[in-house]
Order: sequence, then structure tokens, then C-alpha cells
Amino acid sequence: MSAKKTKPTSKTRNPGRSSPAPPRLTSEQSGSSEQGAWRAHPAGNHRSHHEEFNMQLELYDALVNAKVPQETARKLVQAFDQHIEARVKAATEPLMTKLASTEQLLLQTQQGHYNTLAAKIDGISAVKAEGEKQSDQRRTLVRWVVGTVIATVPVTLTVLKAVGILH
Repeated sequence: MSAKKTKPTSKTRNPGRSSPAPPRLTSEQSGSSEQGAWRAHPAGNHRSHHEEFNMQLELYDALVNAKVPQETARKLVQAFDQHIEARVKAATEPLMTKLASTEQLLLQTQQGHYNTLAAKIDGISAVKAEGEKQSDQRRTLVRWVVGTVIATVPVTLTVLKAVGILH
């Protein structure tokens, strides 16, 4: 079996030659309260932390291979990262504002629908209560009529027999 030669790729990166890994910045080293260039972006970023780190590492490696001192290469990568992040933020800010406005409008619309449904439910409850009240009144009237008829029929029959109309 013969040994197979491979071309350097972004994954094999200069086989046989190791380049020093870029140092991770802490918030104290970067001079700001934010993390340094090697941080993961907040949720919502379409690139994974791994992809971003690879891009930064490739840029760092390219700068070091071009004989740029390691500290300068680190600072350049950090500056690129901050510049890209600022541009992305500036580009997405109008979209985020529009999203917040749309979300507010959606909440207002949802509240309006809720209020409409609540009013309809209240109306249905009122109609149901009125229907039950009228139903009770009808039952009372029917009881009164039936009771009156039952009470008056024997009296009427007795009067008709006494007068001689009924035998």
C-alpha cells in the first residue's frame, strides 16, 4: 500500500506544520465589557459558532502565514469581527424595528379579537339568560292557565247541570 498525499484544505490546514492557535480574549484583555473576537454571536445569527470560529481561524492563519506578527493578526481578526458585527447590526436594525412594530400591531390585533370574542360571549350569555327568563315566564303562564281550567271546569259543569243545559 502506498501513502496517499492530500491537499491542504480548511480542515487539514498546512499538514506537517502547526500554526499557533489564536489566543482567546477575555473581556479584560479586549478592553471592553463585551467578549473578544472569539465569542459566539447571540441567537438569531445564521452562522454557527463553529463556522464563525473556522472563518476567524482561517483569517488568523492566513495572516500568520503572511508573516504578520501573531498579536497584530489577533487584533486584525478582532477588528474584522467587530466591523462585521457592527455592519450586520446596522443592517438588521431597521428590520428589528419593523419586527417590533409588527409584533406590537399583532398584539393589538390579538387584543381586539379577544375583546370582540369576549363581547360576543357576554352577548350570548345575556341572550341565554333572557331566554331562560322568558321560558320561566311561559311555564308560569301555562301552569296558571292549566290550573285555572282545571279549577273552573267542575264549577262550569255544575252550573250547566243546574241550569239544565247538561243532563
